[in-house]
Amino acid sequence: MHPVRRLQLLAMVIVAQTLIMPGLPAAEKIFVKGNSTPTVGTITKVDDNAVYIDLSGVGGTSLQRAKIERVEIPRPADLAAGLKASKDGKFADAVKTLEPYHVKYRGLPEPWVEEATARLGDSYLAVKDWAKARDLFLGMRKFYPQSEFKDLMTSGLAQALYGMSKPEDALKLLEPMVLEREKDESVGDEQNRALGKAYVTLGRCYAASKNNDQALNAFLSTTTIYYKDPVATSEALYESALVFEKMENLPRAKGQLEDYMRDFPGGPLAADAKKKLDSLNAVK
Repeated sequence: MHPVRRLQLLAMVIVAQTLIMPGLPAAEKIFVKGNSTPTVGTITKVDDNAVYIDLSGVGGTSLQRAKIERVEIPRPADLAAGLKASKDGKFADAVKTLEPYHVKYRGLPEPWVEEATARLGDSYLAVKDWAKARDLFLGMRKFYPQSEFKDLMTSGLAQALYGMSKPEDALKLLEPMVLEREKDESVGDEQNRALGKAYVTLGRCYAASKNNDQALNAFLSTTTIYYKDPVATSEALYESALVFEKMENLPRAKGQLEDYMRDFPGGPLAADAKKKLDSLNAVK
C-alpha cells in the first residue's frame, strides 16, 4: 500500500476511535504541505528534523519538519497559569509549567506553542539560566523567522549572551536591531517591551567597555521611550544612576534613584537603590 494512503487510513481509524470513545484525550493533527488530510495521533517527540507521532495503538510514524505546514494541538489546561506566572514575575513557576510543552512541541507551527516558548525564554532569563535561554531563542529564530516575537528573540538571545560574558556578541545582535527600529514611527506593546530589554542589555555592554555616554543613552531610551516592561524599566533607572555617578552628575544620579524608589518600592533592586541613595545624600 502506498505510504500516504496508509497514513490516511490510519488517521481515519483514529478519528473513528475518538468518536466512539469520547473519553480519549483530544487528538493532535499535523498537516503536511499539499495534503488537506491530517495525520492524527499523539506527538511523542520532536527533533530538528522530524516530528514523531503515536497513532493510538495502530503504530507510529514520523514526518519531516520541512514538509509540515501547520499543526492543531489543543491548549493544555494549565497553559494559562504558566503564562500568567511569567507575566506576574513568578518565573520559577512559569518554567515548571511551560518547559515540558517546549520540550514536547519545540518549534511547531501552533500559535500557543510559539507564545509559550517566548514566555519560557523570558523566564529562563529572569532565573539566569543563560544556556537554556540562548538555546531557546536560537531555536525560535530558526523555526519562527516571521514571528511577532522577532525582537524578543533578538533581545533575549543578546541578554543570554551578555549573561554568559559575551558582550561583543550581544552588541553584534543589538546594534543593527535598534538602528532599524529607530526608523519606526511607532511600535506595539510587544515590541516596546522587547526593545526596553534590548536597550538595558545594550547599556550594560557599553558600560562594561566604559562608554558611559552610549550606556546612558541606552538606559534612558528604556526609561523614557520603551518602558512597557517594568523589570527592564526598573533596571534601567538603577543602572543609569550608577552611570550618572561615574560621570560625577550626582543630582541626576539621585533623581534616578528617587524615581526607582517611588515607582518600584518593592522591586528587586530597592534595597540597593536605597543604600546608594543614602550614600549619595551623605556626600557633602
